[in-house]
Order: sequence, then C-alpha cells, then structure tokens
Amino acid sequence: MKKKKTITLVLIILWMGVVFFLSHQSAYDSSILSQGLLGTILKVLNLSEETSIITENIIRKLAHFILYTLGGLLIYTHINLYKTSKYSKLIVSQVIGTIYAITDEIHQLFVPGRSGELRDVIIDSLGIITGFLIIKIINSLKNRKKEVKLENKRIYLASPHMSDEGYEKEYIKEAFDTNWVAPLGENVNKLEEELAKYVGSKTGAALSAGTAAIHMAFKALDVKDGDIVFCSDLTFSATCNPIIYQNATPVFIDCERETWNMDPKALEKAFKKYPNPKAVIVVHLYGTPAKIEEIKEICDRHNVPLVEDAAESLGATVNGKETGTFGKYGAFSFNGNKIITTSGGGMLVSDDEERIAKVRFWSTQSREKERHYEHKEIGYNYRMSNICAGIGRGQLKVLDKRIAKKTEIYETYKEGFKDIKEISMHPYLESTKPNHWLSVITIDESSKVKPLDVMLELEKYNIETRPVWKPMHLQPVFEKYDFIKAGEEYVGKDIFTRGVCLPSDTKMTKEEQERIIELIRGCFNV
Repeated sequence: MKKKKTITLVLIILWMGVVFFLSHQSAYDSSILSQGLLGTILKVLNLSEETSIITENIIRKLAHFILYTLGGLLIYTHINLYKTSKYSKLIVSQVIGTIYAITDEIHQLFVPGRSGELRDVIIDSLGIITGFLIIKIINSLKNRKKEVKLENKRIYLASPHMSDEGYEKEYIKEAFDTNWVAPLGENVNKLEEELAKYVGSKTGAALSAGTAAIHMAFKALDVKDGDIVFCSDLTFSATCNPIIYQNATPVFIDCERETWNMDPKALEKAFKKYPNPKAVIVVHLYGTPAKIEEIKEICDRHNVPLVEDAAESLGATVNGKETGTFGKYGAFSFNGNKIITTSGGGMLVSDDEERIAKVRFWSTQSREKERHYEHKEIGYNYRMSNICAGIGRGQLKVLDKRIAKKTEIYETYKEGFKDIKEISMHPYLESTKPNHWLSVITIDESSKVKPLDVMLELEKYNIETRPVWKPMHLQPVFEKYDFIKAGEEYVGKDIFTRGVCLPSDTKMTKEEQERIIELIRGCFNV
C-alpha cells in the first residue's frame, strides 16, 4: 500500500510539472499550433483565418481538458488508497484539482502572450471530474467481474484445508497398506504422541470428538449426580453437554470484555455462592486465550480441578505456554471446520498418564483384558480411527502455517475496518498469542447498521457468516440452571447481540477477502 501511495504521488508531481511547463512555454498556444502539424492540416483544409483560430482554440481547450482528465485519474487513484469515505475522497480530490487549475491560470497571467481565464478553470475542473468518472467506471467493471467470478463460489466461514504437500494421503495410504483401518493402529499412537509433544503435555488420548474428550475429562474427575461444575457461558453447547451426561449441574459464568472468555471476577462470586464445585471448565473462545493464569490461581486456591475446552484454540499460547495445558485436562477438537481436522475427532491431553490410560480404556467400551468379552464398567465407543488419525498427523505438520494464515486474515480485517468507528475486532491480551480460528467483529449498539444487515448483505454473494455463540444460560435447554455475572451488565449477551463471525477460511484468497471487506464497508457507506 505504501509503495502504491508513493508511486501515485510521484506521478501527480510529474503531472503538475508537465502542466506548469506547458503553460509557461505556451506549448499549446495558437502561435505554436499554427506552425506545426495542426497548422499544416488547417492550411490544407483551406479554412478561413477566423475558422482556423476558432478550431485552434477548441483544440487548445481540448488539450487542457485531456491533461486535467489525466490529473483527475492520478489524484483520485492516490486519494482512493486512503481509508476514508467515498464522498470525502471525491471532495478532497476535486478540491486539489480545482486549486491547481486556479493556480495554473494565475500563473499564466505572468506568461507573455498568455492570459488566465475563468472558463479555463471550469474546463480544467470538468477534466478532473471526467478523470474521477473514468476511475469509477473502471472500478465498477472490475467489481462486476469479481461478482461474476464469486457469484457461484461459496466462501466458507472455515472449511477443511488439506496440506499442499499431501502429507495426509501418505499416512492414509500407510493405514490401508497395513490394513489398520480400525480404531487402533500406528497413526492413532503417533498422533497422540505428536500432538502431546506439540502442546507440551506428557500424554493424550485420540478420541472421536472434542465433546468426547470433555466427557472423558469429567468422568476422569469423577463428576457425577449432585455435583456442580462451573462452566463458561459464552460458548457452544458441546462445552456443557457432557456435564449433563454425568448427571451433574452446570453453573454458567459470564465473560469479560478483554477476551470474551470466563470472567475471573464472576468466577470468584460463583465460589462464594457455591464453595464446593467438582470442577471448572473454561473455554478459549474462537481461538483467543482466556485469562487462564488468573482462573487457574482461583481454582488452585479452592483446590478445584480445571478443565480447558481448547477445541477452538489449538496452537494459541499464553506467555509462550499452550492453551489446553494449564488445567488438569485439556480438550481439543479436530472437527472439519477447526484449524486442523481429522474429518471428525478430538484429543484429551494431560500430564496424568495413569488417568489418560483409563480414558483410553473407557473409550474402547471398557473391555477387560480377557480372552472373552468382559466388561466391569460402562464403556464408550469414543476412540479415533486409524484413518482419521492419519489425516490428523498430516494436518499437524502444517498447523503453524494455518495459524500464520488465520492471523493474516484477522489483521487484514482489522486494517480494512480501522476507520469505521462502529466496528471492533475480537480483542485479546498482549501476553497471549491467539490462533485466530475465527475472526469476529462487534458492531456498536448505536450504529444504524446491525449484525443481521451485514450477514444478509454477504449472504447475497454466497458468503457464509455466523452470529456469535448464543450464551448457554439463554438456551431453552439450560435456562433452569444458575448464571453468575461479575456486575450488573450481561457481557456475553451483549457480545452475542452485536457480534458477527466473518469468513476465516485459510483457502480464502486475498481477492475474496478484499471483496468481503468492500461489501461490509458498503453497509456503512464508506
């Protein structure tokens, strides 16, 4: 962008220099024109002297007009590179062009044989306007081409993105070649080792879903009927469904505005009301880490185990430490829309190797090591298949690339909306490094533009968006459970009301994202 601004500015200065030179030299004055090629043509046409003078005057005015049309093109192209409203761009460009036209005419008063005229200023100004119109027509044609190109192509919020290197195919082929296509095999074992190593945990259990991972975490903590579990309120229902699986009672905790995650102040209030919860589960929403160090300190002080729902935050860190590794257990999701995928799957990580071994046992139907099928405990069909694990191993190799791309998408949106006061990006703490799984905006309550307006506008062009998660305490299925907030304000409800999740697909092209930004800016008339 800076390079474009510099180039167009240099071209504008050169254009001004050319105009100044031609005006000073009277290069298109009638006396010069009459001696040149034009004069020869006029003589051949055998026009009268009066007609020749009129023709030369028209040509000179036309030369002025064309020269200032070029100036209008350059000025508007340069001003258009700045983030401001389209009306401001037009006004500023016209003022600059007109001021220079007046300056040019004043300058001609001091050139022998020339005189400045008001009508020349009008002609020059019309040239400037014509330059603007040409740019607008060109941009309109470009946009029409973009619209045709994007018309039938769905732009997703987030979709599976296989590696360009084909790592996934190699591991899947290995599974087929060795005939290990069941929920056992080398890929499952290796994925558990490789992901645990990536996040810095001692071990992990590869499971069929992130929800299964959370369920197994609660079972490993012996969460049961009559127990209370403190749970993030602003989240997807998969976070709290496993609490109900265990016949326990969720108590929902409101979020704070700095990260949109569980508010430590609200958590403190919850402990005062319910001194003996069995566990706390905190979400890292949309890949943005919670105030996890504060939350862990509170949990440790009350001697209550912490579970992290890191389904959306794989690769996100707090002071260099991976999310999912602060609590007793960390749950990750490899659903198709996550930052990496196994088609469908999840992982539970922990430093407690004995309990993770037990999770693997429960997840394979709690089958005892007997010759016959022996079951002493209730089990679950939760293990990941060797095929899915092969996909996961390939995906893990490109995780850092995916995080870098997601970050680039977030920063591009941030730059694209920086001059729109009504739009705010999902915030995060300086001590954290989100993975920016989804880029999310909120629209100021006072804005005439509402989240639905943005979603409907993008929907016209086959572009997927989504509201922010509806808080759990507002869901009909959970409305009977308690909800605790830090103060009088319902923060999660407010974010849900004003939020929009924007396309954050790592396969999205720059042109596609620019189109999305342009459409949203259009909603705000900028």
